[in-house]
Amino acid sequence: QCHPRRAYHSRQLPTEAVPPTRRSPVPQAAVMALARAVEVAVLLGRVHDARPLLLDLLETLRQLGARRWVAEAQELAAIILGNDDPDTAALALGAARRLRTALNEPSGPVFLLAGCLEATVDGVCGALGPAAFLAAESEGATLPVDAALARVATRLCNG
Repeated sequence: QCHPRRAYHSRQLPTEAVPPTRRSPVPQAAVMALARAVEVAVLLGRVHDARPLLLDLLETLRQLGARRWVAEAQELAAIILGNDDPDTAALALGAARRLRTALNEPSGPVFLLAGCLEATVDGVCGALGPAAFLAAESEGATLPVDAALARVATRLCNG
């Protein structure tokens, strides 16, 4: 049985870790906290909480000029946008794929979201059709990193 206090705490947990990291001398601490907060919100089924956190993550990555964590942020965007905006989700997947290849990073976000990402890819491909999916994914793979971040952030804001 779920205790009301624990349920409240689990809803607050994703956002509680972020503010202290803003004061850290290591800017990547905020990136990591934001990425994990988005993941927790997605795992809890709280996509409406994940959107502003993801926007903050995308902007922080853009400001830092960071390349690590960008692929994961794009994959998280695809998961969040997949049902509502499959074109942008496919674009984000292409941008993530290209960056993971360039940085020699393993594919996919943390293992807890691997099934969610796989379902997103299947759903987006099904919604667009294979040809349109490949076209949007290819477009994402050709965009400069900052342009892909900006495109996804704009769609998250407008969604």
